[in-house]
Amino acid sequence: MTKLLEKLLLVFFFLLPLSTVYIFDEKFLGGAKWQFCTGAIYATELLLWLIFVLFIATQIKTKKKLSLTTLKNKLRQPDYRLIITGLVWLFVFYAGLSILWAPEKSTAFYLWFHLLEAGILFFILLIEKFDTKKIAAVLLLSGAVQALFACQQFFAQKIVSQKWLGLVARTPDQLGGLVIEADGGRWLRASGTFNDPNLLSGFLALTLIAGCYFYTKTNYKKITLALIALTTYGLFFTFSRGPWLALAIGLLVWFAGQAATWKKSIPPVATIILTVATLSIIFSPLVLSRANPTGRLERKSISERTAQNATAFNIFKQHTLLGVGYNNYTYVLSQQQPGLPAYRYQEVENNYLLLLTELGLFGFIIYFALISCLGWRAFVNRNYWGLALLAAVLVLGLFYHYVYSQFSGLILCWLIGFLALLPLDRISPKY
Repeated sequence: MTKLLEKLLLVFFFLLPLSTVYIFDEKFLGGAKWQFCTGAIYATELLLWLIFVLFIATQIKTKKKLSLTTLKNKLRQPDYRLIITGLVWLFVFYAGLSILWAPEKSTAFYLWFHLLEAGILFFILLIEKFDTKKIAAVLLLSGAVQALFACQQFFAQKIVSQKWLGLVARTPDQLGGLVIEADGGRWLRASGTFNDPNLLSGFLALTLIAGCYFYTKTNYKKITLALIALTTYGLFFTFSRGPWLALAIGLLVWFAGQAATWKKSIPPVATIILTVATLSIIFSPLVLSRANPTGRLERKSISERTAQNATAFNIFKQHTLLGVGYNNYTYVLSQQQPGLPAYRYQEVENNYLLLLTELGLFGFIIYFALISCLGWRAFVNRNYWGLALLAAVLVLGLFYHYVYSQFSGLILCWLIGFLALLPLDRISPKY
Protein backbone atom coordinates (compact mmCIF):
# COMPACT_ATOMS: atom_id res chain seq x y z
CA MET A 1 0.00 0.00 0.00
CA THR A 2 1.35 3.42 -0.92
CA LYS A 3 2.00 5.92 1.85
CA LEU A 4 -0.49 8.37 0.33
CA LEU A 5 -3.25 5.77 0.26
CA GLU A 6 -2.52 4.79 3.86
CA LYS A 7 -2.59 8.43 5.00
CA LEU A 8 -5.88 9.08 3.22
CA LEU A 9 -7.42 6.03 4.86
CA LEU A 10 -6.29 7.20 8.29
CA VAL A 11 -7.72 10.67 7.65
CA PHE A 12 -10.97 9.06 6.52
CA PHE A 13 -11.25 7.00 9.71
CA PHE A 14 -10.49 10.08 11.80
CA LEU A 15 -13.18 12.17 10.07
CA LEU A 16 -15.81 9.40 10.05
CA PRO A 17 -17.94 11.02 12.81
CA LEU A 18 -18.60 14.14 10.71
CA SER A 19 -22.26 14.59 9.77
CA THR A 20 -21.65 17.08 6.98
CA VAL A 21 -23.92 16.10 4.09
CA TYR A 22 -25.24 17.35 0.79
CA ILE A 23 -28.92 16.45 0.44
CA PHE A 24 -29.87 15.79 -3.18
CA ASP A 25 -33.23 14.10 -2.71
CA GLU A 26 -35.12 15.45 0.28
CA LYS A 27 -38.28 13.48 0.99
CA PHE A 28 -41.18 14.62 3.15
CA LEU A 29 -43.99 12.89 4.97
CA GLY A 30 -46.88 14.79 6.49
CA GLY A 31 -45.08 18.07 5.84
CA ALA A 32 -41.99 17.03 7.81
CA LYS A 33 -38.62 15.83 6.60
CA TRP A 34 -38.45 12.06 6.22
CA GLN A 35 -34.92 11.39 7.43
CA PHE A 36 -34.68 7.68 6.69
CA CYS A 37 -35.74 8.04 3.07
CA THR A 38 -33.71 11.13 2.16
CA GLY A 39 -30.83 10.83 -0.28
CA ALA A 40 -27.58 12.44 0.89
CA ILE A 41 -23.86 12.44 0.14
CA TYR A 42 -21.50 12.72 3.11
CA ALA A 43 -18.39 14.88 2.96
CA THR A 44 -16.34 11.90 4.14
CA GLU A 45 -17.87 9.89 1.32
CA LEU A 46 -16.09 12.11 -1.20
CA LEU A 47 -12.80 11.27 0.48
CA LEU A 48 -13.69 7.59 0.27
CA TRP A 49 -14.25 7.89 -3.48
CA LEU A 50 -10.83 9.51 -3.79
CA ILE A 51 -9.36 6.54 -1.95
CA PHE A 52 -11.07 4.16 -4.36
CA VAL A 53 -9.70 6.03 -7.38
CA LEU A 54 -6.21 6.14 -5.90
CA PHE A 55 -6.34 2.43 -5.16
CA ILE A 56 -7.23 1.61 -8.78
CA ALA A 57 -4.56 4.01 -10.06
CA THR A 58 -1.99 2.36 -7.79
CA GLN A 59 -2.89 -1.07 -9.12
CA ILE A 60 -2.51 0.12 -12.70
CA LYS A 61 0.75 1.98 -12.04
CA THR A 62 2.37 -1.00 -10.35
CA LYS A 63 1.01 -3.26 -13.09
CA LYS A 64 -0.92 -5.36 -10.63
CA LYS A 65 -3.69 -6.89 -12.62
CA LEU A 66 -6.92 -7.20 -10.66
CA SER A 67 -7.78 -10.51 -12.32
CA LEU A 68 -9.98 -13.09 -10.69
CA THR A 69 -7.02 -15.47 -10.47
CA THR A 70 -4.83 -12.89 -8.69
CA LEU A 71 -7.54 -11.98 -6.23
CA LYS A 72 -8.33 -15.63 -5.58
CA ASN A 73 -4.67 -16.33 -4.79
CA LYS A 74 -4.48 -13.32 -2.45
CA LEU A 75 -7.61 -14.28 -0.59
CA ARG A 76 -6.51 -17.89 -0.24
CA GLN A 77 -3.66 -16.85 2.03
CA PRO A 78 -5.15 -18.21 4.23
CA ASP A 79 -8.08 -19.75 2.36
CA TYR A 80 -10.83 -18.80 4.86
CA ARG A 81 -10.58 -15.20 3.62
CA LEU A 82 -12.07 -16.33 0.32
CA ILE A 83 -15.09 -17.73 2.16
CA ILE A 84 -15.61 -14.59 4.25
CA THR A 85 -15.13 -12.30 1.25
CA GLY A 86 -17.72 -14.39 -0.58
CA LEU A 87 -20.17 -13.94 2.29
CA VAL A 88 -19.54 -10.17 2.33
CA TRP A 89 -20.36 -9.84 -1.35
CA LEU A 90 -23.27 -12.26 -1.09
CA PHE A 91 -24.79 -10.01 1.58
CA VAL A 92 -24.17 -6.90 -0.54
CA PHE A 93 -25.67 -8.64 -3.57
CA TYR A 94 -28.76 -9.83 -1.70
CA ALA A 95 -29.37 -6.39 -0.18
CA GLY A 96 -29.13 -4.93 -3.68
CA LEU A 97 -31.44 -7.61 -5.05
CA SER A 98 -34.06 -6.63 -2.47
CA ILE A 99 -34.44 -3.31 -4.30
CA LEU A 100 -36.48 -5.26 -6.86
CA TRP A 101 -39.29 -5.94 -4.38
CA ALA A 102 -38.84 -2.82 -2.21
CA PRO A 103 -41.83 -0.47 -2.64
CA GLU A 104 -39.65 2.67 -2.23
CA LYS A 105 -36.79 1.80 -4.58
CA SER A 106 -34.80 5.05 -4.48
CA THR A 107 -34.59 4.87 -0.69
CA ALA A 108 -33.37 1.28 -0.87
CA PHE A 109 -30.74 2.20 -3.45
CA TYR A 110 -29.36 5.11 -1.39
CA LEU A 111 -28.49 2.94 1.61
CA TRP A 112 -27.42 0.01 -0.55
CA PHE A 113 -24.88 2.27 -2.26
CA HIS A 114 -23.38 3.04 1.18
CA LEU A 115 -23.28 -0.71 1.88
CA LEU A 116 -21.48 -1.23 -1.43
CA GLU A 117 -18.91 1.42 -0.48
CA ALA A 118 -18.32 -0.32 2.85
CA GLY A 119 -17.85 -3.62 1.03
CA ILE A 120 -15.29 -2.11 -1.35
CA LEU A 121 -13.39 -0.60 1.59
CA PHE A 122 -13.36 -3.99 3.33
CA PHE A 123 -12.01 -5.53 0.12
CA ILE A 124 -9.21 -2.93 -0.20
CA LEU A 125 -8.14 -3.35 3.42
CA LEU A 126 -8.14 -7.13 3.04
CA ILE A 127 -5.86 -7.38 0.00
CA GLU A 128 -3.46 -4.54 0.90
CA LYS A 129 -0.95 -4.34 3.75
CA PHE A 130 -1.90 -1.93 6.52
CA ASP A 131 -0.46 -0.95 9.89
CA THR A 132 -3.48 -1.68 12.07
CA LYS A 133 -1.84 -0.18 15.16
CA LYS A 134 -2.25 3.15 13.37
CA ILE A 135 -5.96 2.44 12.97
CA ALA A 136 -6.28 1.99 16.74
CA ALA A 137 -4.39 5.25 17.35
CA VAL A 138 -6.52 7.20 14.87
CA LEU A 139 -9.77 5.83 16.29
CA LEU A 140 -8.71 6.81 19.81
CA LEU A 141 -7.66 10.28 18.66
CA SER A 142 -10.95 10.74 16.80
CA GLY A 143 -12.84 9.62 19.90
CA ALA A 144 -10.92 12.13 22.04
CA VAL A 145 -11.82 14.97 19.67
CA GLN A 146 -15.46 13.92 19.79
CA ALA A 147 -15.20 13.87 23.59
CA LEU A 148 -14.06 17.50 23.53
CA PHE A 149 -17.18 18.38 21.55
CA ALA A 150 -19.28 16.37 24.01
CA CYS A 151 -17.83 18.11 27.07
CA GLN A 152 -18.37 21.54 25.54
CA GLN A 153 -21.95 20.70 24.58
CA PHE A 154 -22.83 19.34 28.00
CA PHE A 155 -21.35 22.16 30.05
CA ALA A 156 -22.76 24.83 27.71
CA GLN A 157 -26.10 22.96 27.62
CA LYS A 158 -26.59 23.84 23.98
CA ILE A 159 -25.42 22.76 20.55
CA VAL A 160 -24.64 25.57 18.14
CA SER A 161 -25.58 25.11 14.50
CA GLN A 162 -22.56 24.52 12.26
CA LYS A 163 -23.41 23.54 8.70
CA TRP A 164 -19.83 22.63 7.82
CA LEU A 165 -19.76 20.13 10.69
CA GLY A 166 -23.33 18.98 10.12
CA LEU A 167 -24.45 20.22 13.53
CA VAL A 168 -28.06 21.23 14.18
CA ALA A 169 -28.84 23.74 16.94
CA ARG A 170 -30.30 22.13 20.04
CA THR A 171 -31.18 23.18 23.59
CA PRO A 172 -32.69 21.27 26.57
CA ASP A 173 -36.03 23.05 26.33
CA GLN A 174 -36.74 21.86 22.78
CA LEU A 175 -39.47 19.25 22.52
CA GLY A 176 -38.37 15.90 21.21
CA GLY A 177 -34.76 16.49 22.21
CA LEU A 178 -32.69 13.74 23.80
CA VAL A 179 -32.41 14.97 27.37
CA ILE A 180 -32.38 13.85 31.02
CA GLU A 181 -34.92 15.05 33.54
CA ALA A 182 -33.52 15.44 37.07
CA ASP A 183 -34.28 17.70 40.04
CA GLY A 184 -37.08 19.35 38.08
CA GLY A 185 -34.77 20.38 35.23
CA ARG A 186 -33.84 19.14 31.77
CA TRP A 187 -30.25 18.36 30.82
CA LEU A 188 -29.04 18.10 27.25
CA ARG A 189 -27.18 14.91 26.38
CA ALA A 190 -24.00 15.43 24.36
CA SER A 191 -23.87 14.11 20.80
CA GLY A 192 -20.59 15.44 19.37
CA THR A 193 -20.78 15.85 15.60
CA PHE A 194 -23.15 12.86 15.26
CA ASN A 195 -26.33 14.81 16.12
CA ASP A 196 -27.45 11.85 18.25
CA PRO A 197 -26.07 10.86 21.67
CA ASN A 198 -26.57 7.17 20.98
CA LEU A 199 -24.44 7.29 17.83
CA LEU A 200 -21.67 9.15 19.65
CA SER A 201 -21.76 6.80 22.62
CA GLY A 202 -21.46 3.69 20.44
CA PHE A 203 -18.53 5.20 18.57
CA LEU A 204 -16.76 6.19 21.80
CA ALA A 205 -17.26 2.75 23.33
CA LEU A 206 -15.49 1.20 20.33
CA THR A 207 -12.69 3.79 20.37
CA LEU A 208 -12.07 3.06 24.05
CA ILE A 209 -11.52 -0.62 23.24
CA ALA A 210 -9.15 0.47 20.47
CA GLY A 211 -7.41 2.78 22.94
CA CYS A 212 -6.89 0.00 25.49
CA TYR A 213 -5.28 -2.16 22.81
CA PHE A 214 -3.12 0.72 21.58
CA TYR A 215 -1.90 1.33 25.13
CA THR A 216 -0.30 -2.13 25.20
CA LYS A 217 1.51 -1.45 21.90
CA THR A 218 2.81 2.10 22.32
CA ASN A 219 5.59 3.79 24.24
CA TYR A 220 3.45 6.93 24.74
CA LYS A 221 1.50 5.41 27.61
CA LYS A 222 0.80 8.59 29.63
CA ILE A 223 -0.60 10.39 26.59
CA THR A 224 -2.66 7.34 25.71
CA LEU A 225 -4.11 7.15 29.22
CA ALA A 226 -4.99 10.86 29.06
CA LEU A 227 -6.82 10.31 25.77
CA ILE A 228 -8.63 7.31 27.23
CA ALA A 229 -9.74 9.38 30.24
CA LEU A 230 -10.93 12.20 27.96
CA THR A 231 -12.84 9.78 25.75
CA THR A 232 -14.48 8.31 28.85
CA TYR A 233 -15.64 11.82 29.77
CA GLY A 234 -17.31 12.11 26.38
CA LEU A 235 -19.01 8.73 26.71
CA PHE A 236 -20.26 9.63 30.18
CA PHE A 237 -21.88 12.89 29.03
CA THR A 238 -23.92 11.09 26.36
CA PHE A 239 -25.78 9.36 29.22
CA SER A 240 -26.46 6.40 26.96
CA ARG A 241 -26.82 3.01 28.61
CA GLY A 242 -26.38 0.34 25.94
CA PRO A 243 -22.80 1.32 24.97
CA TRP A 244 -21.61 0.84 28.56
CA LEU A 245 -22.71 -2.79 28.35
CA ALA A 246 -21.02 -3.10 24.95
CA LEU A 247 -17.82 -1.59 26.36
CA ALA A 248 -17.89 -3.86 29.43
CA ILE A 249 -18.36 -7.04 27.39
CA GLY A 250 -15.76 -5.95 24.84
CA LEU A 251 -13.20 -5.26 27.59
CA LEU A 252 -13.97 -8.58 29.29
CA VAL A 253 -13.32 -10.43 26.04
CA TRP A 254 -10.11 -8.51 25.44
CA PHE A 255 -8.98 -8.84 29.07
CA ALA A 256 -9.60 -12.60 29.01
CA GLY A 257 -7.39 -12.85 25.95
CA GLN A 258 -4.57 -11.13 27.83
CA ALA A 259 -4.59 -13.74 30.61
CA ALA A 260 -0.87 -14.47 30.20
CA THR A 261 0.07 -10.80 30.35
CA TRP A 262 -2.96 -9.38 32.15
CA LYS A 263 -1.00 -6.85 34.21
CA LYS A 264 -0.25 -4.65 31.20
CA SER A 265 -4.00 -4.39 30.57
CA ILE A 266 -4.79 -2.95 33.99
CA PRO A 267 -3.85 0.77 33.55
CA PRO A 268 -6.23 1.62 30.67
CA VAL A 269 -9.13 -0.34 32.18
CA ALA A 270 -8.48 1.19 35.62
CA THR A 271 -8.43 4.66 34.02
CA ILE A 272 -11.90 4.08 32.57
CA ILE A 273 -13.28 2.74 35.85
CA LEU A 274 -11.85 5.55 37.99
CA THR A 275 -13.04 8.23 35.56
CA VAL A 276 -16.56 6.82 35.50
CA ALA A 277 -16.65 6.45 39.29
CA THR A 278 -15.53 10.05 39.81
CA LEU A 279 -18.01 11.49 37.33
CA SER A 280 -20.82 9.33 38.73
CA ILE A 281 -20.28 10.82 42.19
CA ILE A 282 -20.16 14.40 40.88
CA PHE A 283 -23.23 13.99 38.68
CA SER A 284 -25.05 11.44 40.83
CA PRO A 285 -28.54 13.03 40.41
CA LEU A 286 -28.30 12.65 36.62
CA VAL A 287 -26.91 9.12 36.86
CA LEU A 288 -29.66 8.04 39.27
CA SER A 289 -32.32 9.62 37.10
CA ARG A 290 -31.02 7.85 34.02
CA ALA A 291 -30.78 4.54 35.88
CA ASN A 292 -34.30 4.83 37.31
CA PRO A 293 -36.70 2.90 35.02
CA THR A 294 -39.73 4.55 36.65
CA GLY A 295 -38.83 8.08 35.54
CA ARG A 296 -41.11 9.75 32.99
CA LEU A 297 -38.65 9.76 30.09
CA GLU A 298 -37.31 6.31 30.93
CA ARG A 299 -40.83 4.83 31.07
CA LYS A 300 -41.61 6.52 27.77
CA SER A 301 -38.42 5.17 26.20
CA ILE A 302 -39.09 1.62 27.39
CA SER A 303 -42.71 1.66 26.21
CA GLU A 304 -41.73 3.06 22.81
CA ARG A 305 -39.05 0.43 22.30
CA THR A 306 -41.46 -2.34 23.35
CA ALA A 307 -44.05 -1.08 20.86
CA GLN A 308 -41.39 -0.77 18.14
CA ASN A 309 -40.27 -4.35 18.67
CA ALA A 310 -43.84 -5.65 18.52
CA THR A 311 -44.56 -3.70 15.33
CA ALA A 312 -41.36 -4.86 13.68
CA PHE A 313 -42.08 -8.48 14.54
CA ASN A 314 -45.56 -8.20 13.02
CA ILE A 315 -44.10 -6.78 9.79
CA PHE A 316 -41.53 -9.58 9.76
CA LYS A 317 -44.28 -12.21 10.02
CA GLN A 318 -45.90 -10.69 6.92
CA HIS A 319 -42.63 -10.75 4.93
CA THR A 320 -40.78 -13.64 6.52
CA LEU A 321 -38.52 -14.93 3.75
CA LEU A 322 -37.54 -11.90 1.65
CA GLY A 323 -38.34 -8.93 3.90
CA VAL A 324 -39.82 -5.60 2.82
CA GLY A 325 -36.66 -4.45 1.03
CA TYR A 326 -33.50 -2.72 2.14
CA ASN A 327 -34.10 0.57 4.01
CA ASN A 328 -37.86 0.32 3.46
CA TYR A 329 -39.02 -0.35 7.01
CA THR A 330 -40.27 3.19 7.72
CA TYR A 331 -42.01 3.39 4.33
CA VAL A 332 -43.91 0.15 4.96
CA LEU A 333 -44.70 1.38 8.47
CA SER A 334 -46.18 4.59 7.06
CA GLN A 335 -48.38 2.55 4.72
CA GLN A 336 -49.63 0.27 7.49
CA GLN A 337 -50.18 3.09 10.00
CA PRO A 338 -51.13 6.15 7.91
CA GLY A 339 -51.92 9.53 9.39
CA LEU A 340 -49.30 9.58 12.15
CA PRO A 341 -46.86 12.50 12.55
CA ALA A 342 -43.66 11.96 10.54
CA TYR A 343 -41.48 11.65 13.65
CA ARG A 344 -43.47 8.56 14.70
CA TYR A 345 -42.17 6.59 11.72
CA GLN A 346 -38.89 5.45 13.25
CA GLU A 347 -36.74 2.43 12.52
CA VAL A 348 -36.88 -0.20 15.25
CA GLU A 349 -33.98 0.28 17.67
CA ASN A 350 -32.69 -3.25 17.23
CA ASN A 351 -30.26 -4.09 14.46
CA TYR A 352 -31.36 -7.72 14.18
CA LEU A 353 -35.10 -7.06 14.10
CA LEU A 354 -34.59 -4.36 11.49
CA LEU A 355 -32.47 -6.71 9.38
CA LEU A 356 -35.12 -9.44 9.65
CA THR A 357 -37.93 -7.11 8.58
CA GLU A 358 -36.03 -5.60 5.64
CA LEU A 359 -34.06 -8.59 4.31
CA GLY A 360 -36.04 -11.48 5.74
CA LEU A 361 -34.70 -14.84 6.86
CA PHE A 362 -32.49 -15.19 3.78
CA GLY A 363 -30.63 -11.94 4.49
CA PHE A 364 -30.40 -12.67 8.21
CA ILE A 365 -28.88 -16.12 7.59
CA ILE A 366 -26.18 -14.61 5.36
CA TYR A 367 -25.45 -11.91 7.95
CA PHE A 368 -25.34 -14.44 10.79
CA ALA A 369 -23.02 -16.72 8.82
CA LEU A 370 -20.67 -13.81 8.11
CA ILE A 371 -20.52 -12.64 11.73
CA SER A 372 -20.07 -16.22 12.95
CA CYS A 373 -17.14 -16.78 10.58
CA LEU A 374 -15.48 -13.53 11.64
CA GLY A 375 -15.92 -14.33 15.32
CA TRP A 376 -14.65 -17.87 14.92
CA ARG A 377 -11.56 -16.82 12.98
CA ALA A 378 -10.77 -14.10 15.55
CA PHE A 379 -11.01 -16.70 18.33
CA VAL A 380 -8.92 -19.31 16.50
CA ASN A 381 -6.27 -16.71 15.63
CA ARG A 382 -6.22 -15.47 19.25
CA ASN A 383 -7.04 -12.00 17.92
CA TYR A 384 -8.85 -10.95 21.10
CA TRP A 385 -8.72 -7.26 20.23
CA GLY A 386 -10.69 -7.87 17.04
CA LEU A 387 -12.99 -10.26 18.89
CA ALA A 388 -13.60 -7.63 21.60
CA LEU A 389 -14.57 -5.03 19.00
CA LEU A 390 -16.83 -7.52 17.24
CA ALA A 391 -18.52 -8.48 20.52
CA ALA A 392 -19.11 -4.80 21.33
CA VAL A 393 -20.71 -4.20 17.92
CA LEU A 394 -23.01 -7.19 18.40
CA VAL A 395 -24.13 -5.85 21.78
CA LEU A 396 -24.74 -2.39 20.31
CA GLY A 397 -26.98 -4.06 17.73
CA LEU A 398 -29.34 -5.11 20.51
CA PHE A 399 -30.08 -1.47 21.34
CA TYR A 400 -29.50 0.51 18.13
CA HIS A 401 -29.72 0.08 14.38
CA TYR A 402 -27.07 2.49 13.09
CA VAL A 403 -24.38 -0.18 12.56
CA TYR A 404 -26.65 -1.45 9.78
CA SER A 405 -28.63 1.56 8.64
CA GLN A 406 -26.23 4.54 8.45
CA PHE A 407 -23.14 5.35 6.40
CA SER A 408 -20.73 5.85 9.30
CA GLY A 409 -22.10 2.80 11.10
CA LEU A 410 -21.68 0.58 8.04
CA ILE A 411 -18.10 1.75 7.49
CA LEU A 412 -17.23 1.22 11.15
CA CYS A 413 -18.87 -2.20 11.19
CA TRP A 414 -16.95 -3.46 8.14
CA LEU A 415 -13.71 -1.95 9.46
CA ILE A 416 -14.15 -3.96 12.65
CA GLY A 417 -14.93 -7.03 10.56
CA PHE A 418 -11.57 -6.57 8.83
CA LEU A 419 -9.74 -6.13 12.16
CA ALA A 420 -11.40 -9.27 13.56
CA LEU A 421 -10.26 -11.29 10.56
CA LEU A 422 -6.52 -10.71 11.05
CA PRO A 423 -4.30 -13.36 12.61
CA LEU A 424 -2.69 -12.27 15.87
CA ASP A 425 0.84 -12.32 14.50
CA ARG A 426 -0.18 -10.02 11.63
CA ILE A 427 -1.92 -7.31 13.57
CA SER A 428 1.04 -5.06 14.30
CA PRO A 429 3.08 -3.43 13.03
CA LYS A 430 1.90 -4.76 9.67
CA TYR A 431 1.02 -7.94 7.87
